[in-house]
Amino acid sequence: MNFNTLDNAWDFWKNYGRRVGFNVSKHYANKSKKDNVITSTRFLCSKEGYRGVDKRDHLVIKHRSERRTGCQVRMGIMLNRSTGEFYVHEFISEHNHILHFAECAHMMGSQRNIADVQAIELQLADDSGLKQKNSFEFLGIQSRGRANLGFLQLDQKNYLKSKRQREMSYGEVGCLLRYLKNKTLEDPSFFM
Repeated sequence: MNFNTLDNAWDFWKNYGRRVGFNVSKHYANKSKKDNVITSTRFLCSKEGYRGVDKRDHLVIKHRSERRTGCQVRMGIMLNRSTGEFYVHEFISEHNHILHFAECAHMMGSQRNIADVQAIELQLADDSGLKQKNSFEFLGIQSRGRANLGFLQLDQKNYLKSKRQREMSYGEVGCLLRYLKNKTLEDPSFFM
């Protein structure tokens, strides 16, 4: 199988993961030192590998359950320099864990995404004073069900929070924060 760009290969891998029922992730990308072009990359199941040993583990009161299972599912892509296309040089498709149902695939982290049009609608609803829950329900009705939205209410909350933080760095509050930071650099005893 050949792909014109890495983005096409990644889109294929995401769609494959959605159809089969697993979360996807990127492992690495090798770049050529001569021309700085990506020559190979590998896409994985998100349950690949195991959690690393942490030296602070004895301090943890409530341990989280292990999310990764050492799943070997992957697709390796390499660049064919003569054609300029990427081809699949490695493909392993056998999972060692339970897969998600097709009805729940839209809730996996790698499948959730706020489209540009939806982002604009969320911003307009937020600027007009609509509550986040109401704007989420409205978008769900507009797209004929929450499953067709492509994101969760938590994603909406995180998106609006990061948008506000970006806007804050430019406005009056941003100027005030920069002024106070400069004051602390000039006078170390200045408390902020």
